[in-house]
Amino acid sequence: YSPSGLLQTSYPVGPYGVSHADQMRLYNSQLKHDFGIDMRFKLVGNQRVSPNADVSPSQLCAVCQDSAQCQHYGVRTCEGCKGFFKRTVQKNAKYVCLADKNCPVDKRRRNRCQYCRFQTCIAVGMDKEVVRTDALKGRRGRLPSKPKSPSTRQPNSFQTQFCRFYNDSIPNPANLDFSKLNYRTVTNKESLCEEKLLVYDAFTRSCDIIKQWVDKFSLFYSIQNSERDRLYSNCLLEQIVLRTASRLDGDRVILCSGVVVHKVQMNYLLGD
Repeated sequence: YSPSGLLQTSYPVGPYGVSHADQMRLYNSQLKHDFGIDMRFKLVGNQRVSPNADVSPSQLCAVCQDSAQCQHYGVRTCEGCKGFFKRTVQKNAKYVCLADKNCPVDKRRRNRCQYCRFQTCIAVGMDKEVVRTDALKGRRGRLPSKPKSPSTRQPNSFQTQFCRFYNDSIPNPANLDFSKLNYRTVTNKESLCEEKLLVYDAFTRSCDIIKQWVDKFSLFYSIQNSERDRLYSNCLLEQIVLRTASRLDGDRVILCSGVVVHKVQMNYLLGD
């Protein structure tokens, strides 16, 4: 049989002839070259069967049906599909299908459409998170280990951010300004006005610091804009009071600007 007249099934016989096995090898070579068909056989008793006929489906790659030795990223896959999936996830590669996003993915055609191949990897259950965390490195075929108990777990990113932002907002004790510290009530109008501006300026700066501090939390932006503004406005005064109270040092108050004033000054300027 010669498909489209392109395949010869008989070969010239030399002086000593061509064996049947040699003819079959040539026949298979031309089939594989022209059509991608592998017609090699092996004998089982008196019957010829395909080399993969005795392979259980559970031992084949879930993506392309090639032979697979073990699991990779949660699914039994061949080395080729394992490497393709890992590279795609690590590089965050984006593919485009030039057809209808339904290309056949098998051993012979798996490299034709990377988009459909990756979608097949996802569909059969390959886990991208395992690639990102490298949880299976050196332990092929195993699922990720159980998370550690809360007592041994490392602080999450939110806790780390919280501590860092809090520490950044505390004035450096080495740079405190005691020049405005006054133990007596100010009666001079000019000096009184100056001290009021000093405190109000500190409160304004405190508002800015609180706003910047809150804006650094990505979780805060999961709230709608209107709700976020309302929450910020309603809690601002309490935040200022708490920040000021946390910097009380006996009879002195350390403002967020690093300026130190006496509590008598604060009482006179703001009232009891």
